Amino acid sequence: MIASPYSSNCGSVVYAANLQRCMPGSQASLELPAPDSETEGALYSSNLGCDTSDGFSLVSAFGLLACLKTLPIQNFATQRAECEALGGFLASARSIEKLLLVQDFTNGVSAWMGLDDQLEEGKLVWHDTGLQLTSSEHGATFAAGEPSNGGGVEHCIINNFFTRLNDVSCTMTYPAVCERPMS
Repeated sequence: MIASPYSSNCGSVVYAANLQRCMPGSQASLELPAPDSETEGALYSSNLGCDTSDGFSLVSAFGLLACLKTLPIQNFATQRAECEALGGFLASARSIEKLLLVQDFTNGVSAWMGLDDQLEEGKLVWHDTGLQLTSSEHGATFAAGEPSNGGGVEHCIINNFFTRLNDVSCTMTYPAVCERPMS
């Protein structure tokens, strides 16, 4: 086993410092080249399809992987445009596991999510797919009584500190979680 400050991140595999990759088995040979990720699968890839060169991070929790970046506090429209300019979309969370992954990534801070009903009241649409929120997604991710469209102006969605989704006014300012598709 190769001693490295990163080796504890490899779990049941070892970290090969010379290859900067996690490798299966109890030892990694320094003489062997890194296996081809295209033929051997994502295990050998150092970033698993997440380009981290511009501040995105490969995040893993609850059996999920995501390529995420936090954007500074701004209104919803600005955050959406900035994220799309980076080749991403405001993060989607169709399950409690994905919502928990986002919550962990933001350290519990509320952030804009990729879901809104700005085009048609009551029709919440995911930015990454253009599909409407399903009843099972609603039940798994929204706080009780939400979305409420409080004051008739709540059309954009945040994750809140109760680990649930909530609608708020799109003119409010929050950080955002930008998600880029994994390649």
